Amino acid sequence: MEQVPVARPQQPSERLPRPMPPSDPANPTPRRSRRTPSASPVHRLPPETVAYLILEHVHDGVFATDLENRITFWGRSAEALFGFSSGEAVGRPFGELLPMRMADPRGEAALLEAIAAGGTWRGEGSVRLGDGRELWIESTVSPLVVDGQIAGGVSVSRDMTAQRASAELHRTVVDALAEGVVVQDGDGTLVTANRAARAILGWKTSPTAPSVAWPVDLVHEDDTRLAPEDHPAAVTLRTGRARRNVLLGLRSASGDARWIAMNTDPLHTPDGRRGVVTSFEDVTHFRAARTDQLFEDRLRAALAEAVREIETEATVERSAQTICGQIATLPGIDFVALCAFLADDELVILASRGRGELPDVAGQQVPPDGARYLWQRAAEGPWAQYTAELADVATWSAELAGLTMEAIAVGPITHGGHVDGVLVIGTCDREFARRLVGKMPAVVAFSATSSATLAQRLHIRRRDVERRREIEAIIESRTFAPVFQPIVDLTSRVALGYEALTRFASGQRPDRCFVDAWGAGLGPELELATLRAAVEAGRDLPAGRWLDLNVSPRLLGEPDRVRDVLRDAGRPIVLEVTEHEPVADYGALRAAVASLGHDIRLAVDDAGAGVANFGHIIELHPDFVKLDISLVRRVNANLGRQAMVIAMREFARSSGCRLVAEGVETELEAATLAQLGVEFGQGYLFGHPQAVDALGEQSSREDS
Repeated sequence: MEQVPVARPQQPSERLPRPMPPSDPANPTPRRSRRTPSASPVHRLPPETVAYLILEHVHDGVFATDLENRITFWGRSAEALFGFSSGEAVGRPFGELLPMRMADPRGEAALLEAIAAGGTWRGEGSVRLGDGRELWIESTVSPLVVDGQIAGGVSVSRDMTAQRASAELHRTVVDALAEGVVVQDGDGTLVTANRAARAILGWKTSPTAPSVAWPVDLVHEDDTRLAPEDHPAAVTLRTGRARRNVLLGLRSASGDARWIAMNTDPLHTPDGRRGVVTSFEDVTHFRAARTDQLFEDRLRAALAEAVREIETEATVERSAQTICGQIATLPGIDFVALCAFLADDELVILASRGRGELPDVAGQQVPPDGARYLWQRAAEGPWAQYTAELADVATWSAELAGLTMEAIAVGPITHGGHVDGVLVIGTCDREFARRLVGKMPAVVAFSATSSATLAQRLHIRRRDVERRREIEAIIESRTFAPVFQPIVDLTSRVALGYEALTRFASGQRPDRCFVDAWGAGLGPELELATLRAAVEAGRDLPAGRWLDLNVSPRLLGEPDRVRDVLRDAGRPIVLEVTEHEPVADYGALRAAVASLGHDIRLAVDDAGAGVANFGHIIELHPDFVKLDISLVRRVNANLGRQAMVIAMREFARSSGCRLVAEGVETELEAATLAQLGVEFGQGYLFGHPQAVDALGEQSSREDS
């Protein structure tokens, strides 16, 4: 430390005698003087002697320098502190005796300015001792004034090495803490910040005063902005009260969004200064996890509430609207849509909700490329993605093409391992988008909720659409053909009629195909198409034979359409009505059949397979009753079946109709049926169902 030099005064020890010991050697304790304190020899000492005695016995090192920085006085305390005797020190420049490095780079200049102005300077620094050791001292330098002139300076130095080591250890420990620590003085100016604080706040180096300690864009937990005067550190400085567990959001110097849990405590230094110590930890990860869990809980609760609101008889669209309405109330969600796949490349939006400028796009279809993309991704499970990374093929619709959502999350709705729909959540909030993409794809995995409510109906809906399109393709391309099976007189074995049956190119069972057509809303169209094909092909059947056509009671409810098909048959027609389809109004059905023409007769199919056929026979008054194959098979060897056939014969005769046995395959069956009074037979014994051309060739061979 460079000191201001002063003129060397005469050492008081050279001018004044040392204090003498007591006069009585045998009694080291002097007798109490009767004199007053003012009469004590000590108090009669000159002031400079008293000052000298004080300087000689203080613990801090005291020395003086002249204006040339040479040591003029070197007290015993200085000898003890620095290790140099008075003889070694007096007369030498201080910087030569004890090289010093000040803590403050401006320390020397500040010292000179203070002394020149007649003020006192305080500072710290390290000096190198004669044995090479470093000694950290805290010094106070006051001007030495002689006759009104500054003659030098008096320095009082204290050994702060142990305290500095303790402070360094404390700083090291604090710097090693995972918790951020920031210290501010009484006016809020930053004093220090540990390594964790610098990392959390985004400071690359330790800031120095008067840097502002905190970012300005702090927010409360409810996302409202925090005013500077409401900062916990400012409140603690203002009130002197500690704050605990304050959760704040901030954007660090590096631009990252962070959440911190903060505590503040008032600080009071021994010299009376005030300040505040703020400790905090980065809870971004924990808060995100908590927020994600809360969001997921709220989402599941919203879905559960939606499920409760969905009526059992509600349509798929109504159910989808209820679910979207519940989810749209959640924070961060700006768009929600529930979509159904009609095919792998066809996706229809059943319901949607959008905030702000995002429109309601319910009823629209996603472009085929986008639908295929979503189906392929959803088949792999729930997923989330930034919209900027999505290809153009994923555009929802023309309305949404020009709008920007930051991210979407897609949850598949599956049934039986097949993706039948998706629930889409979108956000325009960039921060929420990060969470949505990075941590929350599984939130939209709704197999336990929406699948239970919608998946089955979506699956049925998709199957209906697929079946409808399959039926439409069958009707349009006529990938079916009629075949004919003869109905013979069991006695003469002469073919009296032919039943028209339909065979589909796909190989699907005809009865299942017709059931699918009715389920897809195309039952009348498929039946009429197959009837028309049978009537057209039946024109080439042998003349005089009747044509047996299968028709459903529901189709007979549209007699005008049926009449148009039958008009050009050119032969007697028998309409065969199965017993498996219930009839709601027999009177209306009889009237419909009667309106078709006088040459139209009626047959009831599959009699004996159940009890409903007896109601058919009684109510419809058919011309023919066809015995089910279950009564005909091995009737020759089964007395029970024979009894049933006899009962049916009597019932038919009393009702004015005639019996036709279906499924006859052996001569014994045919003979037994004839003996039991059954008039007509049909089955492989008399001919397999064949195309009309094959029937013509067979007839020619039989005739020859």
